[in-house]
Amino acid sequence: MDKGLQEEQEAEYNINEVIRVRGNIYGFLSRGFRKAIDEGYLKDIEEIVPAFDMLTADTEDAVLKNGAMCLKAFAESIKNTPEVLEELNREYSTLLLGIVSEHMSYPCESVYLSPAHMVMQEQRNEVLEFYTKHNSGVVDDFKNPEDHVSAELSFISRLCELTLEDLGNDDMKGALEKLKAQKEFMYAHLLRWVHLLCTDLKKAAKAEFKGGFYECLADLTMGYARIDIKFLDGLIEMMEEQEKDKLSSKE
Repeated sequence: MDKGLQEEQEAEYNINEVIRVRGNIYGFLSRGFRKAIDEGYLKDIEEIVPAFDMLTADTEDAVLKNGAMCLKAFAESIKNTPEVLEELNREYSTLLLGIVSEHMSYPCESVYLSPAHMVMQEQRNEVLEFYTKHNSGVVDDFKNPEDHVSAELSFISRLCELTLEDLGNDDMKGALEKLKAQKEFMYAHLLRWVHLLCTDLKKAAKAEFKGGFYECLADLTMGYARIDIKFLDGLIEMMEEQEKDKLSSKE
């Protein structure tokens, strides 16, 4: 095989792989906020630990590193699944539903960024417009506002899936558009408030449960979003350069 062609194919494979991993991580984080943990998600926790180990080997982000170590320790501590699920259900209800405690981190953008600090404000409408523009929204059984952190994380995960579809169809223009949509959405929405939510969630988790899974989730979400936007900037730039090189070689 021609060396140049081989290098090009390897680069394309690496791009596909990193986008796939990004989509999986955002999907994993989204599920953690969406509803109480079940046995299936416990398995997801065990399976995603290696991905976070790999990420933290290449970053100096202390928050992400702490979240990865916390998640690994949590996964290794799981012994009695029924008892773990019961406790995690109590933690979810306390921290993200506010059913039994004043320690609650209401996970909606409107609560953090609107002047009224209430749900269903202009931020929710802006997010909904963004979903509609990109033909992607919340699933039918999603019962929370569209600016819920789970929905915003899921939207990025879905755009990763659509990016992979475009790459599979050799549609670099479409893939770049979806990567740029992720970047725009993160700067306009997720990155403006997720650190506030995660700070509150971690504080509440420590106060109520002295750590546990939701403290891990807070650090992982805040840390990963912070490093991923830098990676996304670089990925878009690299893919644009590759596309320019391809076009130049055809002239």
